[in-house]
Amino acid sequence: MQGFGGIAARMGWPRAGAGVGPLMEEATGRARGWLVALAVAAVVAAAVVRTAWLADDAFITLRTIDNWHAGLGLRWNPAERVQVFTHPLWMLLGAAAWFAWRDPHVLCALGVVATVGAVLVLARCIAGARPARSAWLAALLLLSRTFLSYSTSGLENPLTHLLLVGFLAVLWRAGEARWAVPLAALLAALGAVNRLDALLLFAPPLVWAIARAPRPGRALAGALVACLPLLAWELFALLYYGAPLPNTAYAKLATGIPAGALARQGLRYLTELARWDPLTALAIALGLAAAWRGDSLRRAAAVGVLLDVAYVVRVGGDFMAGRFLAAPFVVAVALLADAKAPRARWVQAALVPVPLASLLSVAPGSYPEWLRGHSRVHAAAGIADERAFYYGTTGWLAPRLPLGLAYLEATGLRVRTSGHKVVVESCVGQVGYYAGPEVHLVDPYGLGDPLLARLPVHDPAHWRVGHFERALPEGYKESLESGVNQVRDARLARYLEAIVLITRGPLTAPERLDAIVNLNLGHLDALLADYTRSRKPRPR
Repeated sequence: MQGFGGIAARMGWPRAGAGVGPLMEEATGRARGWLVALAVAAVVAAAVVRTAWLADDAFITLRTIDNWHAGLGLRWNPAERVQVFTHPLWMLLGAAAWFAWRDPHVLCALGVVATVGAVLVLARCIAGARPARSAWLAALLLLSRTFLSYSTSGLENPLTHLLLVGFLAVLWRAGEARWAVPLAALLAALGAVNRLDALLLFAPPLVWAIARAPRPGRALAGALVACLPLLAWELFALLYYGAPLPNTAYAKLATGIPAGALARQGLRYLTELARWDPLTALAIALGLAAAWRGDSLRRAAAVGVLLDVAYVVRVGGDFMAGRFLAAPFVVAVALLADAKAPRARWVQAALVPVPLASLLSVAPGSYPEWLRGHSRVHAAAGIADERAFYYGTTGWLAPRLPLGLAYLEATGLRVRTSGHKVVVESCVGQVGYYAGPEVHLVDPYGLGDPLLARLPVHDPAHWRVGHFERALPEGYKESLESGVNQVRDARLARYLEAIVLITRGPLTAPERLDAIVNLNLGHLDALLADYTRSRKPRPR
């Protein structure tokens, strides 16, 4: 039987008779480490608060939260069950905070809290709270436009960052412990509930950890049990919304645009990052290079970054500059800051000039951004600096405009008092939030509409990434206004009947459950295909 001394040694406790000197030295080192980490977190938190803002898309989630609190269900348009948010866990967290503070900027506050947590884990658990490395870490985060922009914004990025660095810290620091794989799997599952495509970042290190565990079968069983939150949400979404994926996934992935055109736009997204935020682009490249000189677990994390970046290119990127590359940047920062990873001399030399690289493409006086709150708007190839555009009206610390309400907020209030019950509106974030639940909004981009999301884009030759416009079928608006199916095309009318049954019918009605099965197994796709072919112009 193992004695108490052996157990104490494994737990890191001082041996009996060792004296108080080593104990005091260890306690002092721990206190110093936490002070360094807290200092880094405080500096980054000040910058994040100064730049905190809300993207227009965040108001889509806020409208859902507000409707839920009003007893109208977890819905964007109260008449139908449609999952318009891409981040269930972030939405649930925001809904819980809504009880304490019913203001849109509650999402900014949650972003700051999650970012502080992520920085603490980075500085204390991954970087080892070394003063020089921590100072470099703070500079890297402060000068990254991507990191600052999406540490708030009202979107799910900060929670993804926190779950990612916690996941890496568990595997890198406690990988041999029996509880490490189940805990890492739980964090990965929560990350997937927060945003499903984040699984690309979590999966390679988790698979590696399971394969290298002393008892892989037991590790796999523990990981599967830990993934129950993800399974529970998917089952709920399938039953409640009738689809396992968010409606926005169908709106942005089922566009009918050629894959080559989307891939070219995705490559533009990467090149625009290099122009708009060279620091982030360079840090990702250096993080990948450093990982390949580390152990297999670090290389697995790098594989996750590569998979995620490849997916971003495949779907065409995003219209928000840097948003989809914020999480890969955080993983790259963890790889560079990792105190226990072996270092090549060229990597060590790169740690000093990397933060200065962001100054190369910035006009004089525009940096540091965190002192000004926002930068000038940069837009190219359909990709824009959204924080620069919206900060003046949605910034947490931005003064209210002297001329009154912001345009989108005023538009939403006008929609509310217009007397129209069904309104077609493309800017559905703030307009939808301020229009209130009495108005049924039809979004031509399909983000909140279950039928339009599944139709191909109106003009495959002219589109903006993230804004894939659909043409309203004849009779569709009239159908929403009257509650009677008036769609002219017979095939699309049959498809609409199934959509209405799924989104508006009784939850457990047998015919609704049958429609859910038919929709998700593709049994209704022929109706859409026939309708799409009939809408294509015939050659002369």
